[in-house]
Amino acid sequence: MSIEEMSKIAAEFKGLQDRFRQTAEVKSLGEFEEFEATFEGLMDRMDAARANSITPPERFFVAAQKKIDAGDYSFSADNAK
Repeated sequence: MSIEEMSKIAAEFKGLQDRFRQTAEVKSLGEFEEFEATFEGLMDRMDAARANSITPPERFFVAAQKKIDAGDYSFSADNAK
């Protein structure tokens, strides 16, 4: 897999993160059928993105865990209210 392909997948995951948040905060307040349709569409996109992702070597996983534990990548928008 090329760096360009990985960049596209990373962008898709980030976009999905925002769309799931918007769906939870806005669409969930409306009609259930509309929320469900939006959610199912997002899940289809998530499944497609996951199908193309790779598992990084262990050393990169460990390095990322250290950064996360140190406070990097903390997204207050994703915390429960």
